[in-house]
Amino acid sequence: MPQMRQWQKPACIWQFLRQNFEKKLGLPQDPKGPAQPSDNFRPLRKRGRLIGLAIFILSGFLFHCISTVDRGQVPDAAPEPEKAIQIFDADEKVVLKAIPRVLKDRGFGDSKVEADRGRLETDYVVQGDWRTRVVATVKKISRRET
Repeated sequence: MPQMRQWQKPACIWQFLRQNFEKKLGLPQDPKGPAQPSDNFRPLRKRGRLIGLAIFILSGFLFHCISTVDRGQVPDAAPEPEKAIQIFDADEKVVLKAIPRVLKDRGFGDSKVEADRGRLETDYVVQGDWRTRVVATVKKISRRET
């Protein structure tokens, strides 16, 4: 039958290393002898676990509060611009002349027309909290349709 291992007092490696250095360097040894670690180590506070748990919960609560406050200051992402497609039975040049007139009547002001690209843009129009502008691209589909 195998023998049971006997309990031994744990060795403190720091004291062991310190003794070896003191002997090699020829330093005087401590007259009281090396400090002996106690077997029954207890933290200074009797309720150390409760205080640690309370600090952990409090830090989690503070982190949650800070993260939710920060979210309120970031503006929401801008909505995707609305897109509309309209097919006209007219030539490309006629459509490029008609769209700026219609937009001017609706209050968008003068438009910048790029005839070689088939594109036009208006300036921003402020309506309350919104800024709106129109960007139109004109493409020829067939001989009659644009």
